[in-house]
Amino acid sequence: MPSNGRTSGYLAAAILAISAARVFASGDAGGEPPAVGGVNLPPPNRAAKEVLVRANGLPATKMQEDQNSFSRAIVESGFAMTPQQIEQFKTVWQASALAAATGPRPEAKSSLVRVSLSPGSLPPPLLVGAGFVSALVFTDSSGAPWPITSETLGNDMFFSMSVPKAGNNNILLVAPIKLGADTNVAVTLKDLPVPLVFRLKSDQKQVDYRVSIVIERDGPNAKLPVFVAGPNPATTTPELLNALAGVLPGKSAEQGRVDLPDTEVWRSGAQMYLRSKYMLVSPSWSSQASAQGYTAWNLLWTPTLLVSVNGQLREVHVSEKDRSK
Repeated sequence: MPSNGRTSGYLAAAILAISAARVFASGDAGGEPPAVGGVNLPPPNRAAKEVLVRANGLPATKMQEDQNSFSRAIVESGFAMTPQQIEQFKTVWQASALAAATGPRPEAKSSLVRVSLSPGSLPPPLLVGAGFVSALVFTDSSGAPWPITSETLGNDMFFSMSVPKAGNNNILLVAPIKLGADTNVAVTLKDLPVPLVFRLKSDQKQVDYRVSIVIERDGPNAKLPVFVAGPNPATTTPELLNALAGVLPGKSAEQGRVDLPDTEVWRSGAQMYLRSKYMLVSPSWSSQASAQGYTAWNLLWTPTLLVSVNGQLREVHVSEKDRSK
């Protein structure tokens, strides 16, 4: 344990070391500068060294050791981590920030919802996800756009909603702001006497990127039928609605080939599901459904179709995909 005089001497040396650091840059003394924590410190000038020796009464070599130790402590207290540790910290911080920002990545899906205006009927919930926008497209039974006149959110703190004004305003854009937020939305359409109410359900596994909402009646922009080539029952099957949405009609269905743009075909056993922007003239079909300018038909499999393309009849060839490739 050093004496009180020796302790006072060390304190005086420490204070003088700080003062001496201000004149280090003059570099009167020779020799290599000391390295502290990877940083080369300039040597003290001769005048500062002599002051330290006189103040403490210690040999010059002892004072130099004490001074270097004190300077090293100052540098290490200001730079608590080595450059390697700083780079490692930056890597971990960036990975954590990326993981917090990206969040879950749900599966994207496209759905078709048929809305009945009969009392007691409720449409299925629409799946939305934080960080993703869902487009709700309203059409009538003929596939014509049905304009939106108003929209109201049940909870506008956790959801954002807008109706694009360019072109037909039958599209409603919805995006949740918070994870796990649920609410409902009420939409009124032009000349429709009752509002349509849908539940918006947050889901982290699936998100409806686009939902085609078909109201089962003619709207103000209803299209008149051009051809009637076969029976057209009012009822439709889930397989036909899947084909209309552009997805596989059923588990046993396989997509085929068709030499017509904006047209898709699937085969399921002896059945054919056809989706096109153009009007099927022949052969006759068992059922059909329309939405967003597309029509889907269910008919018996056939290698040849007669289709009206921009007012011109065209023979279209259909085949199964080559399974050997």
